[in-house]
Amino acid sequence: MKSQKAKEFIDGCMAHLTVEMSDHAKWQLRAAMTHAAELAEQEMEGFYTCWIDPKDFMPEANKNVLVKCSSGEIQTDFYAPELGGFFIEHSTHAKVTGWREMM
Repeated sequence: MKSQKAKEFIDGCMAHLTVEMSDHAKWQLRAAMTHAAELAEQEMEGFYTCWIDPKDFMPEANKNVLVKCSSGEIQTDFYAPELGGFFIEHSTHAKVTGWREMM
C-alpha cells in the first residue's frame, strides 16, 4: 500500500476495535481494509495517468489540467465553457486530443 495515511487509518481502526474478535478475524478485517485501500489507489493512479477524450468528458470549468494536442505537445490549459472548448484551441488553434488532472 502506497498511502501512509490509509495505513495509519487502518492501524488506528484496528487498535480501537471494541468488538471481541479472534486474531484470525482481525487479520481478515485488516486484509480486507488494506485491499480496499489498494484498489482505490490503483483506480486513482489510472485516472491520473490516462488521457481522457474531450468528446467523452470535459474537466471542471476554469480548472487547470494537462492537455495533449494533436501535435503531440502537452500543455497546461483549462476548459472554458463560454468559448465552447479549451482556451488553447481558441488562442492557438491547436486541437486538444486528450486531457487529465494535474498531479
